[in-house]
Amino acid sequence: MGNNVSMRPLTPEQVRDETQEFATTSMMDFLKRSVVHAGHFAVLKALLRMGMLSCSKTYKALPAGERTSVDLYVLSLYHAFVTTGFAAYKLLFCDPNKLSAFNYRSLSFNNGYFIHDFIASASRWLQHPLDILHHVCAISLISGGVYQQLSPTIVPHFLVVEGSTVFLCIMWLLRRFGRETSKMYMASSLLFALSFFVLRILWLPYALYGLFKYRVGEKNINVLKAIFAPVMALQFFWFKQIMKQLMSKLRAV
Repeated sequence: MGNNVSMRPLTPEQVRDETQEFATTSMMDFLKRSVVHAGHFAVLKALLRMGMLSCSKTYKALPAGERTSVDLYVLSLYHAFVTTGFAAYKLLFCDPNKLSAFNYRSLSFNNGYFIHDFIASASRWLQHPLDILHHVCAISLISGGVYQQLSPTIVPHFLVVEGSTVFLCIMWLLRRFGRETSKMYMASSLLFALSFFVLRILWLPYALYGLFKYRVGEKNINVLKAIFAPVMALQFFWFKQIMKQLMSKLRAV
């Protein structure tokens, strides 16, 4: 098992490896990869819709806008599984401080997902304005991190927070298909609240502390603080809303 989730100063050899990685990873190359991944998600969405229309009468009966929401939540579930699986594997079974080419590739995968989801959910922007802020923050954070040449060794430490999204997507899909009173829905609600608290309220600030202490030069730290401030504010706002809804459900049981 690797060095678990600890973050420590890089050795001179690791600094050299990161410098070489920066030299071979241009911003334009990263953006091209992101666009390709956005296209992959668009293709997956089209295939998913074709399959659901042919296999599910309930899905077929939904209005077009609702079908789009179902498509996007299924894609979000897929994205969260892949991202969390990669990050958890790196943190638990590898040395997370060791450079891997897959770190930057996983960032382009995530950036492509957020670009596609942002465009595909355009019809819901007015109803869910916070979603706009969420997508803009995510795309800016990922692209800005690559542009500022932040240490790719910290990528798994941040991507693992997507683990809570798995339970959010399961909750939404269960509710949309009439399973809101099921035990599985209640279990998903509890796991979502717990994972959100552990990963985004406890773990994310710890990861930020390690980032600022071990990986950020003086020229980048103020930029990062400006980017992460609204991100953390969103986490605390959402957690407050999550707990209000969860307590309401528990009182109703």
